[in-house]
Amino acid sequence: MNKPKMYWLLVAVLYLILWPDFVTGQSDLQIRQAQELLKAAGFDPGPLDGKLGPKTQAALQQYQTSLGLPVTGELDEATREALGVSKSVGPEWVIRPWKPSMEEKKWIENVKKEQQEMQRIFKESGELHKRVDKAVEQFMRDSEAIWKELRQSEIREAHEVLKREGLDPGSNRHLLIAAGLNRLRLVQALLTTGADVNARDKDGHTALMAAVSSFLSKKDSADVVKVLMAKGADVNAKNNDGKTALMLAAREKDDDHTAAILRLLLANGADVNTRDRDGRTALIHAADKGTTTAVLVLLDGGADVNARDKDGNTALMAAANAWKDDISASAVVQALITKGGDVNAKNDKGQTALEIAGRRTNISQLLKQAGATK
Repeated sequence: MNKPKMYWLLVAVLYLILWPDFVTGQSDLQIRQAQELLKAAGFDPGPLDGKLGPKTQAALQQYQTSLGLPVTGELDEATREALGVSKSVGPEWVIRPWKPSMEEKKWIENVKKEQQEMQRIFKESGELHKRVDKAVEQFMRDSEAIWKELRQSEIREAHEVLKREGLDPGSNRHLLIAAGLNRLRLVQALLTTGADVNARDKDGHTALMAAVSSFLSKKDSADVVKVLMAKGADVNAKNNDGKTALMLAAREKDDDHTAAILRLLLANGADVNTRDRDGRTALIHAADKGTTTAVLVLLDGGADVNARDKDGNTALMAAANAWKDDISASAVVQALITKGGDVNAKNDKGQTALEIAGRRTNISQLLKQAGATK
């Protein structure tokens, strides 16, 4: 090997061997300078050893926070420039360390005061939160105690009410009777003492069904219905004939109170298109009874105007065959036609609503005007 090649080979080897130490030394000197500058600025970096230890990192984080720099805990470019650390350091900086001016000292002192004030605020805020938490916990304990006392008082009062009426506390049978009689206070007392809101009689009727089909005031029935549903009554429960509370209510008296009960049931999730054992919907039941108000409420509630029972009869056919007087029946027929009732639909016997209406002139005329052909 010739001499020039040997020379450059030795240079390269020395470069590879000495360069890491040179870089490390340079880096250590920068950290040492940074430690000196941090200490002069009032941030304790720990030993001035040129090592980026935990204390030095903490001092860097405090310094970065005070200047609004990214808090990294490292001697990054932004922090080095802010401190005034030289990119290339030599021994002279150790001899002549940086000293802040009077203006810088004042600024540093103000920063320290602000930090102390923030610490004080955080401490007081934490103590306030603790006091609030304790107050809330005490309020919850007091509320629970009050609720228990009210509950016990309510149960005692309910027992007294039932005792005066000669009824058994928590009796399911008496609950159905009280609901059917629209005795709101008794219904509440029986439920309070443990009666099952969804209990059934031998025919599968629930207290809700008894309330909606009561022969007494429907105004009182609505109040009973609200209490039963608030206690979890199953609004879609069916009796042994497959009828729901909605179907039973649809066959009741044609007045505003019945309409209110129907809307109440629908608002609480009653299925408007469910069917009984004969395939009849609540709308078909209402049309069969000639209950105009119920028909209108059910149609507004999404009832299928052309739903059929197991014999293929629609609500329009039921209305044409209803036992109600022509005036009521005609109003129901008109409402069904307006909502799209099929005037030419045929049942399983091949009969249309017009054929079923027979000699009922008013109904026949309405059907023909709507396009019925036979």
